[in-house]
Amino acid sequence: MPLSQNKLLVIDITENDLLATLKVNEDMPPVAMSAEEVLGDLQRLKICVDEEQLTRIRSFAKELAKGVRPKPIVVATGTAPTDDQPGKVEMLALPHDGSKASKSVAVDYRKISNIPVVTSGDEIARSDPPIKGADGVDIYGRAIPHKKGSESESESITPGPNTHRGPDGRIIYASASGKLNVQGGKVWIDTVLKIQEDVDFSTGSIDFPGDVQIGKNVKDLFVVKSSGSILVNGVAQAANIEALKELTVLGGIAGNEKGKFIAGGGVTSKYITNAVVQADGDVNVRSEIANSKITCEGSLRVSDGSLAGGHATALCGIDCNVLGSESAVKTVAEIHLPKSFLEESVGRISEIAKLQSQAKKVRTTVEPLLQDQKKLNARQRERATELLYEAMENESRAEELAHQVQEQYDKLKALSPEIIISGQVYPGVIIRFPTVQAEIKDAITGPVKIRVSNAKGKEPVVVAVHEANDSIKRLDTKQLPNKALSKITRYFSGENDTD
Repeated sequence: MPLSQNKLLVIDITENDLLATLKVNEDMPPVAMSAEEVLGDLQRLKICVDEEQLTRIRSFAKELAKGVRPKPIVVATGTAPTDDQPGKVEMLALPHDGSKASKSVAVDYRKISNIPVVTSGDEIARSDPPIKGADGVDIYGRAIPHKKGSESESESITPGPNTHRGPDGRIIYASASGKLNVQGGKVWIDTVLKIQEDVDFSTGSIDFPGDVQIGKNVKDLFVVKSSGSILVNGVAQAANIEALKELTVLGGIAGNEKGKFIAGGGVTSKYITNAVVQADGDVNVRSEIANSKITCEGSLRVSDGSLAGGHATALCGIDCNVLGSESAVKTVAEIHLPKSFLEESVGRISEIAKLQSQAKKVRTTVEPLLQDQKKLNARQRERATELLYEAMENESRAEELAHQVQEQYDKLKALSPEIIISGQVYPGVIIRFPTVQAEIKDAITGPVKIRVSNAKGKEPVVVAVHEANDSIKRLDTKQLPNKALSKITRYFSGENDTD
């Protein structure tokens, strides 16, 4: 705490020599001093004063001249050094860490994924370059050296496949959706997810924006979803698996009455037992389907084994070696129509009838008037012409809808789906088509094709056609009411009802 020569003033200097303050000695009364005298004390200590601080000193001296004790003032400030800052990398997309879940809350760890997934366009990482520091200056005008950094202290990251740097060069973005990988100062994205082992607690459930390949099994109650195709090299247990495209399970599907498997394309598996399977394409199974609910919008094939128990329905036909079992377990093999076809066609047929009725009503009313236009004034003629034009538009729209219905109907008729059995059909099997079904009472030995026979003027019946000798066996047939299909059939027979 240096004192001025007359001991009136006290000058405090911080330990780092970056700040000096001036005040009146508390042990002495204020005595008038000029600004030059105060400045002389500072110069004696070699303290550098700038213009702003000199203004403060003059104000300080004026207070002294009035016999007032001035408040302490800052008379000198230095500048602290800024050290070199190493380059830093901040990951903006990180994997979920299931271990951080609160222990006070019930957590289903099957639903926590341990796989970092990013979407195209996501910010992955930010790379900040090194920042050069600067020397400081103390209140005496002396330089204060700054701490210099080295290249080894700086972090860096390089964009790899399916990533890119943004315009500013700092942000790395995902160029594709997939699994995020960071290793050895490099970041990249895999658009195909490859799991070497099982899908279990080590991986958590999976929801991936691309193809998924699983090296072994999918354990009970785990979920695997993919916006591409899924390949399981092992067994899919009582899991929930959903692929936007193809689903292939080389080891087989063992659903244990809880598993559900959905594919936007086809499903291929060694076997399917106690599972729910839905496919927008074909279902191909090698050895057996047992006690399962199968729905496919293509063909269902069991190449080497049996289809027994449960309910299997296909749009384009069923083909298997054995249908049913010796124990007569309830087995339903069904050929269905697309639900969308029935709903859309019925809606279009109703709309066609409505449009045609409106057009007919207008023509019946307006055309006679237009034939004798002299009786109409200008406004009436204009309105009649407008109504006639609306009728023509309704007729055109009705023709367009009729074409759509006909086109879809022709496509379905061309399918002519059958149920083909190369080996044996056991009693207890129910064969079902959209309007008829038959229960097998006696065993049928194949190869045989089961189809619907539509004789003109007669009700449709289910028949079994033996390929060996082309003999036809009529099966005990039950008619199934189908209001929507009946409406469509009446439409094509010319009965344009609106029921």
